[in-house]
Amino acid sequence: MSENNIILEMRNITKIFPGVVANNQASISIERGEIHALVGENGAGKSTLMKIAAGIYQPDSGEILIDGQLKKFHSPLDAFKSGISAVHQEFMLVNSLSVLENVVLGYEPKALFGFLDKEKATRELTTLARKYGMTIPLSAKTGTLPVAIRQQVEILKALYKNTKILILDEPTAVLIPQEIEDLFQALRSFKAMGTTIIFVTHKLNEVLSISDRVTVMRQGVVQGTLPVAEATEEKLARMMVGRDVVFQASRRQKEISSEPVLEAKDISLCNADGVQVINHVNLTVLRGEVLGLAGVAGNGQTELVEVLTGFRRADSGHICINKKNFAYITTRYFREDGSYVCQDRRQVGCSPNQSIWENVLVGLESQPRFSNPLGILKHSQITAYAEQIVKKFDVRTPSVNVSAGNLSGGNLQKLILGRELAKDPEILIAEDPTRGLDVGATEYIRNQMIDFVTRGKSILLVSQDLNELLMLSDRILIIFKGEIVGELSADEATPELVGLYMMGLKRHEKNHGVVA
Repeated sequence: MSENNIILEMRNITKIFPGVVANNQASISIERGEIHALVGENGAGKSTLMKIAAGIYQPDSGEILIDGQLKKFHSPLDAFKSGISAVHQEFMLVNSLSVLENVVLGYEPKALFGFLDKEKATRELTTLARKYGMTIPLSAKTGTLPVAIRQQVEILKALYKNTKILILDEPTAVLIPQEIEDLFQALRSFKAMGTTIIFVTHKLNEVLSISDRVTVMRQGVVQGTLPVAEATEEKLARMMVGRDVVFQASRRQKEISSEPVLEAKDISLCNADGVQVINHVNLTVLRGEVLGLAGVAGNGQTELVEVLTGFRRADSGHICINKKNFAYITTRYFREDGSYVCQDRRQVGCSPNQSIWENVLVGLESQPRFSNPLGILKHSQITAYAEQIVKKFDVRTPSVNVSAGNLSGGNLQKLILGRELAKDPEILIAEDPTRGLDVGATEYIRNQMIDFVTRGKSILLVSQDLNELLMLSDRILIIFKGEIVGELSADEATPELVGLYMMGLKRHEKNHGVVA
């Protein structure tokens, strides 16, 4: 590796948060024009390291060099001026603005009297998008676009501002296989045009598919960097978690009864604009079954889950849970028999400003084991219960008194999953339960879910990860534009076939025949 070819070098970076050494003398070198993957277990420090590179955090010690020149970043603007842009999992877009307005925001070409020169901006962005093989509707309101297109908008923003180093944090987390391949084709195009890409991910198969080199972190320390040609999934997993990992969760023999635990009958819903987002949906989850729900983001699965869990009231239809019928269900009634792991773990799944033990206690405050008849909490029992969940699910935290919002995304996900499974519900509704988890944590969570249904419980699994759906589900329903368009058994389902349904290119007819 020639020093002249190194565009970004981070030397001996240390970053300490209260009770946590996030980066411990971490060093990484990125070559010009390469796609460099950064992987590590949850809490390994990779996101912190990249936030330091992007100017979001400042290191306690260590150096950053761009093209061999020492730099000090006090803000993202400083990093941006040095050619570094980051696309985060949570997009930084203004949904009410058009694509064009989002991309040029802060860098608008000016016309007479300082107004936006829309014609010039359109011309520049059309040329830029065409150069990189991107098809984006510049006039569309950003909030109306599918997640894959919004991700392209974020990338186009960076390219418009002449980014030299593009950091992508878990860019494939909510994309279907075809969208992932489209993204990878775009990344190869960026690389060919001279852009350097840092690819932060947990998906080791993607590392091997797209990257030139890969750096592995564990517990804040860089374990090593190697060419992808010398890497395997097993080798990288071992470097990440310090042990061998089983990648395929084994489907255990279990009894699936004919008894329905959750039924949704003829559910329909219109949104605030009067657009129908759920269209006469029927589904049944049987005892001992994992029912998968597949669909491209924005096709009604989020609204359907909100109806099933009591967060939203349907316009028509009814729900039956554990033999109890409801014209509409409330969150209180749902939680008598069900648990819910939501997609938005940080804003909805937890109270970020409250402690871990307070988050674990949600919904259990009145139980005799946690409070006396006067409602006074039994803190020693609550602490022991919270610590048990933290230990069982390997949540990396110095104490259960720490605010939940201080946990990394992966550790927060493990806490929420642990909290909901510890309630031992009859049915678990889980949205993207392993999103953002490292290979070791993913293996553990999937095995916990298999154990759960083996005990006669049920799961409605809503996931953007097709491999996960195929691995865990006994049946898979596919939703498209608010309608269930397909149902496949575990033996029938393949990524290609499910993908066709998800894109609306195939559907079951009302008589259960299939049309292309």
